[in-house]
Amino acid sequence: MKKVVVSGYYGFKNSGDDAILSSICADLRAISKEIAVTILSNTPEEVPAEYGFPAVHRFRFWPVVKALKACDLLLMGGGSLLQDGTSSRSLYYYLGLIWLAKLFGAKVILYANGIGPVHRRRNQWLTRMIVNQVDTITLREHLSLEVLSKLKITRPKIAVTADPVFNLKLDHSISKEKIYQQEGIVAGKPIVGVMFRSWQQEEAYVKKMSNLCDWLIDKYDVQIVFVPMRFPADIRIAEDMQAKMKHPAVVIRNYYTSQEIIALIADMKLVLSMRLHALIYAAIQNVPMMGFNYDPKVLYYVRELDIECVNHMHHIRLDEIEGSIDEMMKCPEKYQAKIMENTLRLKKEAKENRGYLQELLV
Repeated sequence: MKKVVVSGYYGFKNSGDDAILSSICADLRAISKEIAVTILSNTPEEVPAEYGFPAVHRFRFWPVVKALKACDLLLMGGGSLLQDGTSSRSLYYYLGLIWLAKLFGAKVILYANGIGPVHRRRNQWLTRMIVNQVDTITLREHLSLEVLSKLKITRPKIAVTADPVFNLKLDHSISKEKIYQQEGIVAGKPIVGVMFRSWQQEEAYVKKMSNLCDWLIDKYDVQIVFVPMRFPADIRIAEDMQAKMKHPAVVIRNYYTSQEIIALIADMKLVLSMRLHALIYAAIQNVPMMGFNYDPKVLYYVRELDIECVNHMHHIRLDEIEGSIDEMMKCPEKYQAKIMENTLRLKKEAKENRGYLQELLV
């Protein structure tokens, strides 16, 4: 029986990362139900019920070492794990896992990862030395291939695929009535979902987005629903936007799984999002959307999906955004057809991840 350790940014109530983990677990089960999987998580006690596999705490040194020593494969799953943009500590953590796994003789796959940025010269050297020992790297976008090239990481097998969430199997049994009741969402009234995060100089775009939300209510009689993709961190910026609006809006205040958020997005007329995986959720539910670019990964998928985009968060032009939204609201079918076509292509590319994983488990 093959033993696999799955590592990523899990157990932090980040909807996108939770959806990535669900997709990875489904891929592993599809390859073989005989694979023994251990997940490294910040909340290991919650993992068995939600994902069906055992877990250990990602920051408990000896249990992690024990799991890596016993495994045949370390799967570093999804997201932008290898980067020092947030902190070097995060980079060292994931590089340390790779180093230990290779030390114990395990294979390693970076699974649908985004790579970079890696700014510091010492970090670039360390990343190059360790990641060149990896067996296979699949990347969720071509931008990361450029980063690997600059870092001179060339020894592993490298392929550009797509984010695994494109192939997430949806749970159609979810009842949205309870969510509507808990959050005060009015059934039958058009919904515009807003998924924003804290970022640089946010006071500038918070005010503009509040004005945009009021404009949507005035012109189209919609209800604005702020959805925290990272819980509870995104609630604060949603509250800031809502406080600056002249009309009431719904701020979702309870935690919901990625499947529940995806089900909620299916009811939306339009999605406005800085969060990458909110855009991917909208794509798999064929909902018209507008991306707000704060990071190259967002801009990449905006271009892949060929959707409307605000290219710079510090230079938001409301007149331009309103014009684009008018077009989407008047003729959503045109946008849905384009989203469906591009999503089908990305689903096909995302399926390639499983094939590279299977090669290492044979």
